[in-house]
Amino acid sequence: MAVSITGGVDTPPLLVLLADGELRSGESLAEKLGQTRAAVWKGVERLRALGIGVQALARRGYRLSHPVELLKAPLILRELSAASRARLALATVDDRKDPQIYLLLMEIAEGDTASSGDARSELDALYSAAIAAYPSYFHYYSRRVNDLQERWYGRPGEAKAYVQSLLKNPGGDSGLVAYSYAANNLMQLNQRETLLRVTGLSWPTIKLAYATRERLYGMRNRDWNALCNLALAGEDRDAAKLALRHIGDNWDPAVWQERRYFDAAVAWINQASR
Repeated sequence: MAVSITGGVDTPPLLVLLADGELRSGESLAEKLGQTRAAVWKGVERLRALGIGVQALARRGYRLSHPVELLKAPLILRELSAASRARLALATVDDRKDPQIYLLLMEIAEGDTASSGDARSELDALYSAAIAAYPSYFHYYSRRVNDLQERWYGRPGEAKAYVQSLLKNPGGDSGLVAYSYAANNLMQLNQRETLLRVTGLSWPTIKLAYATRERLYGMRNRDWNALCNLALAGEDRDAAKLALRHIGDNWDPAVWQERRYFDAAVAWINQASR
C-alpha cells in the first residue's frame, strides 16, 4: 500500500528516486544524483531518521519498505476551487486586525459552488465570529440581511425576524445603527412602494435609526440619499425634504439608479411648497 507524503522543494531527491518502491542499485542512484555511493548511503540514513523505511539489499541496492505517493502542492492547489485557494491565502492573515477579512470570507463562501450545499452553515459560523470580534462593524448586519433573503440562504420570514432582532441584539444605539444598515440593504432589494410591507421595516424606527447614526458617526452623501429614498417609502415629505437639503444636486446613482428617479422624488418632495 502506498503512503502519501507531501512533496515540494524540500523533498529529498533520493526519496523521489525511490518513491515507487522499486529496487535501485547504489551505483545508479549515485549517478542520477551526481554523488558518491558513500553520499547515497548517508542519504539513506537521513531518510531512515525521518521515519521512512529503506531496505538495503547486499550487492543489489536500496528500496523503500513501502512505496510512497508524493503529493505535489501545485497539483493539489490546481484541483482546489478558487474559493478554497482564497481561504488558504486568507488563513495567513491576522483577522483580528482587519474586520473586512470576514466580509471577504463571506463572499468566498457565497461564491464557492463546490460547497454551496453547506454555504449556509459556513455563513452562520462566519457571521457569529465576525460580530463577536467586531460588533460595531455595521457592514456585517447589512450583509447578513442580504444572505437571509429567501432567494439566497434564508427561510421564509427569517430576514424580517432578523431585522427586528437587531433592536435587542446588539440593541441600544448600536442596534439602531445596525437597523439603518439593514434598511439600506433592503431598500436596494425591494420596490419602494412595497418596501415596508414586504420587509417588516418600520419607518419611525428607520427615522430614529438614521438620526442615531448621524449623531454618533455623521452621514455621507450616500447615506442622505438613502434616507431620502426611505422617507419616500414612509411617505414622510418633511423627512425627505430635510435629507434633500443635505443632498442638493449630488444625487447618488447607487441609490436612485437613474437621474429621472431622483428628479421624480424631488418633484414629490416639493409638491406641498407650490
